[in-house]
Amino acid sequence: MIIRSLNLLFIGLYLFWSLEWTSGNPRKDPQDFYLDIPKNLVYSGSMLRIKSLQTNCWLDIKPTRFKDEDSGESGGFVATCVPTYQALPKKEFGSYEENLQYEPEGPFFHIMTPESNVKPRKVNVDPLVKLGHGQETHLVMEKAQGSCLAITEYDAPVSKSFSSVEGVDSSPKSDECVFKFYVEDGGDLTEGKMVNILNAKTEQLLSLSGRNLTDTYGEGFQEVVGVSIENVESIPENLNVWVLDRVRMGEDIEFVDETKFEAIYNEGNVQIEEAAKYPSLSYEDVETLHEAELNILRNILDTEILDTPKAAELDKFLATDGYSVDAISKTDTKNPIDIYNVIKRTAITWREVRDGFNTRDANVRESIDEFIHIFPNWDVVKYATARSLLNLEFQYELNPHELVKGTVRFEGRVFQASTKLRVDDVELIGVVAGLERYLDSKIKWLSVFPELEKQFKKTIRIHNELVADPTALIANRYSSFNMPINENLKFNKALSVEEAVDDLAKRCFRQVKANSMEKYYCEDLFLTTPIKDQCQGRLPAPVLGDNTCEIITYEDPYLKMGPFQLELHSNQPLVGQIHNYIFASEIAQLQQETSSQRSLFPASDIEEYEDLNSEIVARSKYFSERKHGLIRKLSDRMGLALSMNLFNPNYRYTSENYQVVNYGLGGQIRPHHDSEGLPVMNEMLVGGGRVTTATTFLSDVEAGGKIVFPYLKVGVVPKAGSLLYWTTKTNAGSTDYKMKHVECPVVYGNKWVANKWINRNEQMNRFPCAVNIEKRMFDAPHRNVSYTNPLHSSMILSA
Repeated sequence: MIIRSLNLLFIGLYLFWSLEWTSGNPRKDPQDFYLDIPKNLVYSGSMLRIKSLQTNCWLDIKPTRFKDEDSGESGGFVATCVPTYQALPKKEFGSYEENLQYEPEGPFFHIMTPESNVKPRKVNVDPLVKLGHGQETHLVMEKAQGSCLAITEYDAPVSKSFSSVEGVDSSPKSDECVFKFYVEDGGDLTEGKMVNILNAKTEQLLSLSGRNLTDTYGEGFQEVVGVSIENVESIPENLNVWVLDRVRMGEDIEFVDETKFEAIYNEGNVQIEEAAKYPSLSYEDVETLHEAELNILRNILDTEILDTPKAAELDKFLATDGYSVDAISKTDTKNPIDIYNVIKRTAITWREVRDGFNTRDANVRESIDEFIHIFPNWDVVKYATARSLLNLEFQYELNPHELVKGTVRFEGRVFQASTKLRVDDVELIGVVAGLERYLDSKIKWLSVFPELEKQFKKTIRIHNELVADPTALIANRYSSFNMPINENLKFNKALSVEEAVDDLAKRCFRQVKANSMEKYYCEDLFLTTPIKDQCQGRLPAPVLGDNTCEIITYEDPYLKMGPFQLELHSNQPLVGQIHNYIFASEIAQLQQETSSQRSLFPASDIEEYEDLNSEIVARSKYFSERKHGLIRKLSDRMGLALSMNLFNPNYRYTSENYQVVNYGLGGQIRPHHDSEGLPVMNEMLVGGGRVTTATTFLSDVEAGGKIVFPYLKVGVVPKAGSLLYWTTKTNAGSTDYKMKHVECPVVYGNKWVANKWINRNEQMNRFPCAVNIEKRMFDAPHRNVSYTNPLHSSMILSA
């Protein structure tokens, strides 16, 4: 049924949306909420692609502005309806304008309620609101500077009898951006439904006029207008009917299925998850791969001695891929260059050995098949593997000219790999750098080999065009040098790098408004250098006074016999590290049990680069106190150390289960706040939300791998056996923005951690109420908690 007649529309104006979300009995268990979310339903924070029923075009806001032909004055961003197309492959374009127009799956709007906070790539969805018939929403387009769709008071650019539809500056107060969706069946907003879209302020319908915009704005772009209900009959039939063409969860909303809910809140991982097609590789996985290829070498050569005539014959075969028997045998599985080549050999070289080398022994062929049959080919894993090296180079400003030779320099130390990178490897890294928009890194990598000169010169041209327009850099989140450069990698301006950064920062913040997307682009842009400084150890630690190290007993007789050793990295907000918290035998047990059964965390490699998420390259397993004796013991110990409740057998949401993680090549976690995790419902239903993060370091890391808090200027080096913890909220219960943190990639080593997220509700009787609610959540616990305080004594004493 087409929603066309005025009668249906007026009936729709008086229909109430589903009472399920505003009345009725609450669900008994939040688990039911998580498991009942259909992915094709529209929620606040969803991404929505909207298509015209009649002309089959997509509603869009372009990153260019309307211009009055007479006065030349600019208006809002161009709202139009663009021709649909098949999904485009991920690729790199040569100009700022082309990059803005590139959308592989068509234009998607962020959907939110007017009460939501408008943020870049992140929408306040606490609690998550299901949107239905007649409910008010904003339609926000990120690429057009976060503007929201609006029906304005101006005439449409072509059809002057109708109102102009434009993208305007978005804010929670933009009443001209408020629309109501009237659904064909009066129900929920669901993928595939037909709708009328009514502007709440002007009471006009969003419609096509039946005419195209001028070619100035794009060939074949249809005009979108606002039509009053009285004049709806003046437009051709069905031009005011839209289809919810595709719905997907927002980029920063995590969909929690039954398996993940079980892992986080119930019994932990009971079996290996098959959640993705191929696993990410941790350092332990790489070690396993290398042991397997050493076994293949021994089988082929039929000897433990690798210097034989048959080894020379195999050397000649391996040389076509840039390897040798000696280089493979001396591979260092902690070195990123050797790790890259282990993965590449597994995906390419050993298949070639099986098919092309003179291997008559059936046992040898069988051992190779057993080794590689479950491993994907290079086309599947190459992007994530190259991106891992790119992460290291970018974050630590490593020299690609040295990296291709297998040399990794960090803080005065040199880690030498047995293998090197070739032209095809560097070309691949350059492609990934372009896709990630790291233009400065791409230029540095392409400068290594003369064979890549053509791509090198093209990238410099693109780079210099973008640097000339800081707005382009901000809108597209490019990383670049701070000024144009020439082919000798020399700066073309007589302006210092520091002056260029300062000038760019001023221009960046001067041209954006407080609630616009670019404010947060700017924040990310200018957090990059402080994060690099902390990851590389270039900034001194903040001065806390004389009490940076303390002995913690809480006046508890039991703890006086074995006090905790606290090192404070920050007082307000609190970042503390307790040393010698866990025994070596306990660490070994956790590592062994995690290695024997790991789940995917959370990234995998799949064929389409667009779907690839390798920002975290690691593998993990969840452990629950309900099923694991050692984990219960560690929670009791952590409760003593932090004076917090971690486990209640009758309430699963006191804290989340332990997540034991082994990182991989280039493994890192980008800037984030822990308290924004799992934003799919009201935090109060899952223990009040995360109030403290506790990370136990299960290994030392020879180089890299810090946890960095850029706003606090704090960087913590992993120390095996220590417990790092920090608060995530203010006393008002809001997210403490200063606690944004980063896990730097590992340069050399094998990083293991065990994460524990502690929820708020069960801690409310452990700390005094704060008079100043804006104060950071919790002082150091030993200043508030005492064994002699009857409020705490029953929970602290343990034996």
